[in-house]
Amino acid sequence: MKKILVVEDDPSLLELEKSILEDLYTVVTAENGKEALKKVKEESPDLIVLDLMMPVMDGLQFCEELKKEKKHENIPIVMVTAKNKREDMEEGYLIGAQAYIFKPFTADDLLKVVELLIHD
Repeated sequence: MKKILVVEDDPSLLELEKSILEDLYTVVTAENGKEALKKVKEESPDLIVLDLMMPVMDGLQFCEELKKEKKHENIPIVMVTAKNKREDMEEGYLIGAQAYIFKPFTADDLLKVVELLIHD
């Protein structure tokens, strides 16, 4: 079973994303970018669902740190965010995101993007 790391600081959203994905994937969670970096090293996820705005280390800082590691630089990243300006998306893509999902989203929105990226 493929493994997904869900990184989200809002506990209710974290649970929602986990519940949407856990029937099809092994789901590991983290509440900020710093914790997520540790989980990436321990768990080697196949894909990361990443909130953009978080305390401690935000999604962009997390991407910058993740991409420094050759071993982890090719893990697909789905950014989940309320920031829907073109500049925000461009910055995310430049830093390493493969897809964006805007809040609020449906279970189908999340599953479709994850399935596209995780099933080569």
